[in-house]
Formats: sequence, structure tokens, C-alpha cells
Amino acid sequence: MSSFPGMGMGMGMGMNEYPRNFDVEDDVCEGYERLEKGDFNKAASIANKALGTDPACFQAIGLQAEIAWKRTPADFAKALRLMDEAVRVAEGVQPVWASTDTLVWGWIDNRPYMRLLHQKALIHGASGDLTAALSVAKRLLRANPDDNQGIRTLAANWMVRRGFPGDWNDLDALLSQFVEGTSDPTMTFAFALRGFMRAAEGSITKLERDHNLRKAMWCNPSIPQNLLDGVPSAPIDYVSTGNPEEAKQYAMMNRDMWTRVDGALGWLQASRACALPTEAELVHALDTSKCIIIKFRKANGEIRDIIATRKLRDMPFAQRPKSGHVQAHVKGAAIQVYEKTHFAGWRSFKYDSVIEVPFYHILTLPPSQEEIQEEMRIDAMLNEMR
Repeated sequence: MSSFPGMGMGMGMGMNEYPRNFDVEDDVCEGYERLEKGDFNKAASIANKALGTDPACFQAIGLQAEIAWKRTPADFAKALRLMDEAVRVAEGVQPVWASTDTLVWGWIDNRPYMRLLHQKALIHGASGDLTAALSVAKRLLRANPDDNQGIRTLAANWMVRRGFPGDWNDLDALLSQFVEGTSDPTMTFAFALRGFMRAAEGSITKLERDHNLRKAMWCNPSIPQNLLDGVPSAPIDYVSTGNPEEAKQYAMMNRDMWTRVDGALGWLQASRACALPTEAELVHALDTSKCIIIKFRKANGEIRDIIATRKLRDMPFAQRPKSGHVQAHVKGAAIQVYEKTHFAGWRSFKYDSVIEVPFYHILTLPPSQEEIQEEMRIDAMLNEMR
């Protein structure tokens, strides 16, 4: 079976199957791997050989296009000419693609064509033609609303950077579809940026604007600082959800979007000046919340969490410290404070030792549905015992 992305066994003509040479497509996969390693000549040789064997291998033409714009200097005109040719050949081997309004990602034979469109949008975006890039991106989003390819992250960036009047309605619609419940910082920070714009227009309050930023920082609290620091020059080796490398990657891909909006980076800069709440303020906040998480950046740059709660049982179960890692911290009102550590789970934290820090935000945690059900179960059990 081919190892080229999106290739597998034919799923039947009803699922847009088309004639394909899996051996040739395997070779093209190797060509992309060579390209990623910077071996342009070998990648070009593989693409040419694949087309010599199978002139209808549109993936090989796509590889040629990728080579054209990844070289230095980039030849965008050649890359787009080759992309148009690749799309024409693809729609020739499977005419349904040219006319369909639906591209199901689960139909394996659709994937090479969908990746081709994604690649075309990327090249348009890199060349600066955001109108053409958005045209292709919107087609993919209409045809595959679940957006398995993640084109929404690029579309949001392009909408902000282009800034046409209609783009804001399109951006609002895009964010309303994808931001709820996501841990994807490209969506949550786009939502925060849009919130900044809407607050400036007077359509939402500053409180709502700042709440959007805190929600975005829940996904990755390092992103604002990286946006302020500028685009990192060092290569990024490994990215995982919520880690500092993800924040650097976000800044590399989206700082131009933030600079496009007047005052947006200044707003982030102003957010740095907040001092941590006093312990009395924290105690007062716990009157309306079972548990509070404060994320803050220490002087050495580490991002840390503080969990504050009146009772250990009020802490979300997954975040409760293990036995032996807890010491009660009582000062004034009955409040327990814990610090999340990298190696020892949780340990007691002397809250009044915290100095003013560059970034912090408070995340109040209402009880989850699971916790509510657990409370009900315990109450029912206690009632039976009575």
C-alpha cells in the first residue's frame, strides 16, 4: 500500500475512485520527503520520472509546483502555473471534482485532490495574493465543513490581513463555527483579536474583550509574549499542544495578522502590567467560584499555575495533588494554595511571596458536569446511609 498521504485502497466509484498508479505515487511521496530535507534536485528528478511513467499523476505536478516556490528565490508564477495544470489534470481523471459541492475527507480518493487545493491556497497566500488564497480556502470550507485539513487557521489570518468589509462577517462566521470548545490557539487567539476589534467598535465590552484573551491564554499562555517579542529566528524542532514551541510557531505564522490591526499589540503590551490579585482579592473571588487557576510567568520565563480553593474536594479531580504533595496554607481566611511543578506534581505555595509578573490571568472553574454528577451520587449515598 502507498505511503503517500491520502492514498489507500480504492473505495469504489461512488466514493470518487480514479485510475491510479500506486508505485508512482509512492515515488512522489519520496520526492516530497527529499524536498523537506532540502534536496531540490533529487525531488525534481523524482517528479520528472513519475510523469514520464504516468503523465496523469497530478501529485507529481504538484511536487513540481512545490519545488518552484520553495526554492530561493521563489518562482511563484511558475508554481501557480504548475498548480493550475495539476488541478486540470486531476479534474480530468476524476471529472466529479470539478463540479461537486461536497468533498468528503473520509473518502480516501478525495484526499490527494483536496491536498492539491490546500497547496494551491498556500502558494497564493505566500505570493501575497490573499484574494485568490481565500477563494480556494472558502471552496474547501464549503465542500468539507469539518475542515479536516485545518485551512481555517490560514483563512482567518488572510481575512484579517486583507481586511475587506465583507471579511469581518466571514471571519465572525468562521470563528462561531470552530472556536467553541477548541484548544486550537490559532482559533482562540483569532477570536481574541476579533474581540479587540469589536470592543474598539463598541459592539462588545472591554470586559468581554479581556475575557476572550484569558480564554485564548488557557490554550497557550506563552503566545502573547512571543507576539510581543517578534518572530523567532531559531528553527522550531518539536511542537506539542500548549508548549512554548507552539507559541513560537504561532508567532511566526500570525504576527503579521496582529500587526495588521492597529493597537492590537499595544493592548497585549498593556495587559502585561497587571499585578497579581492580593490574597484578600483571591479569597473574595472564591465566594463566587469553587476553584481558581492563575497562570503567570516567573522571572526566569517559566509559565506556572497556581490553584486556589477553599476545599481540596472543590479542586477538579484531574488536578488534585497526590497524597504527600499537599500542605495547607492558611492566612486570614481559610484558603489553600498549591503550585503546579514540573516534577513533583503539586506543592504548597506561599502566595504573598509572588512578585509582580509580566503576564497573568485568572481562570475561574465552575463545576463540570461530571463533578456535579459525582456530587449528586455522593449526596444520594449519604442520604441512604442516614
